[in-house]
Amino acid sequence: MAKSKPEIPYIVESVEQADGALAELSAISQKIKEIELEQQEAIDFAKTQATQKSLALLARKKELETALGVFGKLNKKELFEKKKSLELGFGIIGFRASSEIAIQRGIKEDMVISKLKEYSFHEGIKTTEKINRDAMLGWTNEKLETVGLERKQKDTFFVEVKEEKIKNVA
Repeated sequence: MAKSKPEIPYIVESVEQADGALAELSAISQKIKEIELEQQEAIDFAKTQATQKSLALLARKKELETALGVFGKLNKKELFEKKKSLELGFGIIGFRASSEIAIQRGIKEDMVISKLKEYSFHEGIKTTEKINRDAMLGWTNEKLETVGLERKQKDTFFVEVKEEKIKNVA
């Protein structure tokens, strides 16, 4: 296994050093934002170029696929009487059997959901239940305790960089 030296952390020993570290942190954050902005602009430009180059091709592709679909439907009895697909020199066209679940006519979705619940077919219902802590921030401590929750206070360290000052210095 290759040897590696542990990193020696930068140690802040005074308020002046802390302010200097914040100044450097602010400058680094600003530079990172500039780099990310340049990157995003390059990506956006490349996407725009690619879209413009492929626009006519995408339109033609859709046109050909539609034409093949119409051809297949018009000639379904002759071409697909024995087989569901027809292999040609440059590809295969055909019909695939597929199914989907659809709500019957005259039935509403909420009616289906209530029937699924009534018969305990819960796997047929999509649900995601999670505790919404944000909604409970305004609750009283008593109300929180009723449902098995409690309010905890904690101090979390933060760093807030004054980017305006760095812009003025730079």
